[in-house]
Amino acid sequence: MTVFFTYFYKEVFMFFFPPSFTPPPPTKITVFIHGTHRFAQLIPKAIKPLYSRFHDSPGLKHLSQAPRNYCYRRFLESIARYGKNYFPREHCYLFGWSGILSHEARVQAAYDLHKGLIEIHEKYKSYELTLLTHSHGGNVVLNLAGLDCEKPYHIDRLILIACPVQEVTKNFVYDPLFKEIYAPYSKWDSFQILDPQGAVPRRRYIRCMFTESARCTNLHFIPLFSERHFSADSKVKHISIKSFFRPLSHIEFLFLSFTKKLENILIKAKDHDFSIKEMEYKV
Repeated sequence: MTVFFTYFYKEVFMFFFPPSFTPPPPTKITVFIHGTHRFAQLIPKAIKPLYSRFHDSPGLKHLSQAPRNYCYRRFLESIARYGKNYFPREHCYLFGWSGILSHEARVQAAYDLHKGLIEIHEKYKSYELTLLTHSHGGNVVLNLAGLDCEKPYHIDRLILIACPVQEVTKNFVYDPLFKEIYAPYSKWDSFQILDPQGAVPRRRYIRCMFTESARCTNLHFIPLFSERHFSADSKVKHISIKSFFRPLSHIEFLFLSFTKKLENILIKAKDHDFSIKEMEYKV
């Protein structure tokens, strides 16, 4: 009898005073986009163990679908292992593209990435999307803002690791498609700025210095090489990364010493006042 009244009282109380419902937090999804394959393209397919370490089929896929020895799978697994709160492994994806060193190849990769992000958007009703990039993978993502098509998805956090800042894509950081942008870089990273840009526009600019052609009105000087920083008035938060003795090299951003600290770098960046100065972090 006591059990009956206890059950009855509980049901009546729950009917008149239902518990407040807190919706679950959005699913945190991470997509990693690699950079240019300058040296990997020289590896012959005949050397399968080495070739498979640096090559995989293009397109968007879950982390678990990539070969176990694929270097970028190991990189993203390390990110997820040491940054479980920001990058949960069950929602980590890899996006592969040709890795050819050309603007046209990066624009085509942006179209393919766009299709993959639409699939993610259709699969998840509520999510927090982080795009994690290395080198020219950042310019692949920035080209999303230049695509003339509808983008139903949103990008909550864009992490541009050692991204070469180029004239053709640098202003895309202002696009509302990107909510937060972080740009870890190293002052000793020569590969970040080594990629030449705008050779033809530079020649046209020099010719116009000695002419009065009407076509020269809207031309402006384009640096020969890529740059490290986006405009100071942009929303990009630059973070200078160092080891205890020196700044990192380009490839060292893929090493364990950096990947295991990435979540902590983002946590520190939340509390840093970038309006005063850029942030420095030692890994």
